[in-house]
Amino acid sequence: MGDKILTGQRTHRRRGREKAKDELGRPDLFSQPDIIEREYPVTPMPGEKLNDCDVFVVYRGDQPDRVNFVRGTHLVGYSTGEAAARLREAMTESGQEAIRVRVVKVSPFGFGTARIVKEDDGDLGRKASA
Repeated sequence: MGDKILTGQRTHRRRGREKAKDELGRPDLFSQPDIIEREYPVTPMPGEKLNDCDVFVVYRGDQPDRVNFVRGTHLVGYSTGEAAARLREAMTESGQEAIRVRVVKVSPFGFGTARIVKEDDGDLGRKASA
């Protein structure tokens, strides 16, 4: 009777170790300097205005080379091109569902440039549930 319980506990511990190894083996978005240090162009949606130090959440877009910048539940802007494609790919590989970014520059024409908020700032991205 007790053997079944002990066998179940061993199996559960083994599965837990395997899951932890898999999770630790995943690439972490915040350990990739080419992603963290890059600046991402932000094209505002019609009627939206960007300001310096705005903080947005980035979600993967519906196209392979697009990411969306969201404030709350409102789409504020987007980014396309190689930088956005690389960010989207890194988010997919690491399991990040969303990442916080801060606008660092706004051009006179209303277009912005954003950078990822670093981990040590206390603002982390949100992992997708497994």
